[in-house]
Amino acid sequence: KTYFEILTKEIQRLSHLLDDLLDIRQSTRIVRAIPNTVSDIRSAILAAQASFQVAVDQGKLAFENKNLDTQISVRANEERLTQVFINLFSNSLKYAGQDITCVSIRLERKKDKIAVHVLDNGPGFPEDMEDNLFDAYARSSKAKDHPGTGLGLSITRQILLSVGGDIQVGKAQEGAEIIISLPKG
Repeated sequence: KTYFEILTKEIQRLSHLLDDLLDIRQSTRIVRAIPNTVSDIRSAILAAQASFQVAVDQGKLAFENKNLDTQISVRANEERLTQVFINLFSNSLKYAGQDITCVSIRLERKKDKIAVHVLDNGPGFPEDMEDNLFDAYARSSKAKDHPGTGLGLSITRQILLSVGGDIQVGKAQEGAEIIISLPKG
């Protein structure tokens, strides 16, 4: 590689790091500043999926949506909710290690909450990471070959907790499963 290529790659890496640091600082501030509104969770999921259209067109990513046929209202800011799904889909694409990453999204209506199951066909989470997966800067030993700072899931958790939601690791037989819950709108 030329020095210019190396320098360009390092500038991009530092730029991503700075973006992540700004995201976590901004998310804390914005989460407090944005009032909870009633949003359509389906719109947030579809908007997040649209941001991955290039990967879909290249055959690197496929989405399977279940129970997304009707509008489902939740108490959350739609823009921040879209960011939650972008973070989850980005991790699936980054860590799946498959020729084609398949991400299944399934909505489940509960008494006063909506649960969203996001399941991919990747290797799943290392068992030693499950307890601190949502902590800031948490990265597994398997993540060393992938860019990132370990802030995405932490930001995701902050956003969800701020609206009375939650996030947890699911019990997938294969792949990684994240389950988020949000209060009904």
